[in-house]
Amino acid sequence: MDSPARILIVEDDESVRLSLSLLLETFGLNVVAVGSGTEAMGEMGRRFDIFLIDMGLPDMDGATLALRLRRIAPATPAIIMSADHDRLRTAAPVAVCLLDKPVNAQAMTRAIRTAAPHMLMMPTAGAPVADGWRPPAV
Repeated sequence: MDSPARILIVEDDESVRLSLSLLLETFGLNVVAVGSGTEAMGEMGRRFDIFLIDMGLPDMDGATLALRLRRIAPATPAIIMSADHDRLRTAAPVAVCLLDKPVNAQAMTRAIRTAAPHMLMMPTAGAPVADGWRPPAV
């Protein structure tokens, strides 16, 4: 890989945004983190390899944002996360993975590997199956 993969995190909770940023940076990813859908749209002059979107943003829901981002970057996969299981299910049509919050490192690793297998350079041998992750219901 010539340069680190770039991920856009869209999470309104500053402490969660920081935690996710630090975790994904340890995975060797280049992270851009913002707190709203509007800020995310403002970052779309850049190329991203994956979008990580919270379902409950202050200015729009995560599924709406994922649809808007898809119009600009149709090949970029979206992972959507939420603590509200029922609300998370509504995002299935626009996400490659759904993550229950709180998100642990194993669940995040598995979701990213599913969304964009080429992105992580972490070893896979012996990696435990992650709890809290599931593919979207179709």
